Amino acid sequence: MTDFLPTNTAIVTGSSRGIGLAISEFLISKGYRVIGISRTTPQSKTLVDSKSYRHVNLDLSDTKKIEFQISNILKTEPPLKILVHNAGIGNFSPHEEIPLDTLEKMLLLNFVSPILLTKLLLRDLKKNEGWIFQLHSVTALKESARGAAYAGAKAGLRHFGLNLFEEVRKSGVKLVSINPDVVDTEFYKNLDFEKDSDPGSYLNVEEVLNAFEFALGGRENLGFTEITIRPRYHRVSKKPIVRKNETF
Repeated sequence: MTDFLPTNTAIVTGSSRGIGLAISEFLISKGYRVIGISRTTPQSKTLVDSKSYRHVNLDLSDTKKIEFQISNILKTEPPLKILVHNAGIGNFSPHEEIPLDTLEKMLLLNFVSPILLTKLLLRDLKKNEGWIFQLHSVTALKESARGAAYAGAKAGLRHFGLNLFEEVRKSGVKLVSINPDVVDTEFYKNLDFEKDSDPGSYLNVEEVLNAFEFALGGRENLGFTEITIRPRYHRVSKKPIVRKNETF
């Protein structure tokens, strides 16, 4: 196989697993140079072994490091065409029970850091008539009895994106918000609930990737500002409570 040089760059946050990993692999298959940003090394031999992938180890909730790490990230790379905001964490405890440092980290990662990243990279995206993808959650669109801060951050970023699109559309920049419902990923690993066992009650990563590919594959002068995808049923499962003194 003959190596080829990518002509465009994509930056994907949260690239080490789940949706971000799938998007990164897809973009490499389409000839992009992908710069993945996450706290951990990707769980993918495809990415690690690819000459088209570059990993930047960065905790995006540490916003003081973002400008230092990102300002010169494109210095030796092809033109930036795609920015994907995918990194995020969730906490669905009653609001008064969330530890303050956990709450701050969630707000910084889910809301503040994408806005800062967009600011640092927007001139490149305007110059190249690029794409901004924001991976949110269906919670950005509705009220629920749990996760007020999580939903508020997602709704805030969604609203930022809708307004930013109006600002930059004259420059040829496309901005798409993707709002998936429950997805079969590691997102629920440290939460007290998880996807239900019924396949009709959750989405697969591939289905979110299909929405991304659908938006990206449209005509150059045609854009989708928002795509919401939901499974047939609305069901989650409560995880069993394991008490520290219990033995099995």
